[in-house]
Order: sequence, then structure tokens, then C-alpha cells
Amino acid sequence: MALKKPTDVPRIPKTRKKSIDKLKSSTPLEKEGGIEYICKVYFYFNSHQKKQQYCFSIETVKQFSALNYELKLNSDKTKKEIDISILGLTASQTYLTESGPAVGEVCFDDLYGEQIVNIIKQDGSINGAVFS
Repeated sequence: MALKKPTDVPRIPKTRKKSIDKLKSSTPLEKEGGIEYICKVYFYFNSHQKKQQYCFSIETVKQFSALNYELKLNSDKTKKEIDISILGLTASQTYLTESGPAVGEVCFDDLYGEQIVNIIKQDGSINGAVFS
């Protein structure tokens, strides 16, 4: 039986990009507890801008062996609050693969005093900490 030739091109719906405010207002589903991400904070000297920056590195606990993955992050900074939302995983464009966690980094200038750091996952769950 021969297939019919399509008369029109099927429409693919556009994906909606979630903002940090929408992620904060969503309610997460209950699931079993467990550590999924590790957040590390360190100083980083940017040689191009000749500045020292605070760098927040978020990595997964899960190890990936097939491809090198990177975490796609979105950040928003107000006066005393830093919101970092995890958007998803992307495969890095390298020929050599190595096993390891997916890592994403966000760097900030001029962090003075006490800051509240919120890490927001896609399902809406928020983990926060006070950083000084």
C-alpha cells in the first residue's frame, strides 16, 4: 500500500521559556529526597576583564559516561538575593568524551555583605542558603 503525499506541513508548537518568577510561583510535586546537585562557590580571576569575580559552580551528583554534558543556567541578581534557575542539560561540542558530572557556572562581580542564594529547579523546588 502506497503512502499518500502530504498536502501541508505539520505545525510544531513553540516551547514556552519559563522565567525565574514563574518557576518560583510553581508548586513542586512530592518525591523522595536525595541530593541531585552540588553548589560550590569560589573566587575566579577573569583575565580578559582584569577583575576578580565570585563564581557559583553547580554540578550534578549523577555521573554521565556517554557524552559530556553541561548545565544550562539562568541567573537573576537583586540587591541581596541571587536566583539561579537550572534550565536543563546540553551536550558539549567535543570529540573526546569523558565520564563526569554535568557542570554549569555563573559568575558575579561585586558581591558585598550577606547574600541569599536560591537554586530553582525546573519542577519549582527551591533550595536556598545564606552566603556571606
